[in-house]
Amino acid sequence: MPEESWQFFYECKNCKTVLKPKQGDCCVYCSSGTVPCRSNKDIQNVANFVIPMNKEIDKKLKARNIKPTAMRELVLQVLTDQPTAISLPELEQKFEKADKATLYRTLKTFQEYRLIHAIEDGTGSVKYALCEDTCSCNPDDLHLHFLCTKCGKTYCLVDTPIKRPDLPEGFEFDNANFVVKGSCSNCLA
Repeated sequence: MPEESWQFFYECKNCKTVLKPKQGDCCVYCSSGTVPCRSNKDIQNVANFVIPMNKEIDKKLKARNIKPTAMRELVLQVLTDQPTAISLPELEQKFEKADKATLYRTLKTFQEYRLIHAIEDGTGSVKYALCEDTCSCNPDDLHLHFLCTKCGKTYCLVDTPIKRPDLPEGFEFDNANFVVKGSCSNCLA
């Protein structure tokens, strides 16, 4: 384990095991290292921020009956911090050393357990966004999506639900994907 900096997660270069701090420890050094972590006040402030967030992340995973693993926690943290939907290639850029298949399986697990939903916004790349805590991905939970044609970001507009269409007899509604395109508030500023 390197000794030059504080780390919340650490991936072993030999066995690829991802270590995370034990309950009550601020970092992997306190839990697994032979050298105590640096006692820099700024680092402790980061640790105090990260640990509560990690508990919230674990809570979200457990609420959807998803077993918390280091990779799932990391991916969910990224999705939680994202104000917009994110594609698999964008997620890969945030995890340079992670296996693409692992990231894909993590997204599919999240989707299967209705923690996230997929958005086909017409860009050719499926994007993923967190579901609301009360969402069960039923037709009544569908909402509008907005694709900014200037910056390429896709936003979930959860306060704008999609009305269930009236279909002819013999047709059954399964899903809807409604994307509005234009300029987001950031690009208009």
